[in-house]
Amino acid sequence: SVSVAAICPTVPTGPAIYLNFESVVGPAVTNGGSASIAVSLQSGATIASGLYNNAVSLTSSLGAHVYLGTTGYPLATNWTISAWVYNIYGTTLYRTLTRGYNGDHQIIVPLGTSQLGSWHNFNSGDYASLAFHFKSSGYSINTSPDISTGWHQITAVGHSNVTDFYADGVYVGTAAFQSPTDVAGVGNYFGGGQPFAEMIDEFYIYDRALDPTEVGALHQTYVCTPTTTTTTVTSTSTST
Repeated sequence: SVSVAAICPTVPTGPAIYLNFESVVGPAVTNGGSASIAVSLQSGATIASGLYNNAVSLTSSLGAHVYLGTTGYPLATNWTISAWVYNIYGTTLYRTLTRGYNGDHQIIVPLGTSQLGSWHNFNSGDYASLAFHFKSSGYSINTSPDISTGWHQITAVGHSNVTDFYADGVYVGTAAFQSPTDVAGVGNYFGGGQPFAEMIDEFYIYDRALDPTEVGALHQTYVCTPTTTTTTVTSTSTST
């Protein structure tokens, strides 16, 4: 017999930011990526049991978030942001997954809607106006695939002045905007009041645009179960 093991994909190489929340001392969180940057739990963010060992919990206050650096991590010309989220909050709140110190919410679900997209802070007009600022991907988080409850992965890929959105590794739409700023707040607006979900885990920033195969691999890494298939080969001998 011959045994063949199905190999699961691996995480794409080279993240600048990788937060798995396994190594936390006080408020300080270790960055497993290549960037040299301080990361900290802020305003009541705590460590809880998550998707894969630890996660950050944002349930203790409306201000709870993770903060990157002093003034955020600057985004590259092309970039990818990805995170696993648990139980996205409802439509009575703005839900911000990432927000720049210098403006923009790269990943947001605004107040009163279930649409996933980006928020362009420096667009002109009323600061709270969806029409002026929100750039929708065209995908609602409670449609297929429904990622509103339980653990799910959201990935945003910024390139060529647009942002492609993926839910659980599957492309779901494109927003006609690409943030050029930075990521400072993770899981919430760092000023508070916009928690995205109850928990965040396995957070990544890449200084490049992952392609669809890589985005799929980034998701499959966490859900793939290695299997072994055994095939029996029968040998037939003849004699003369």
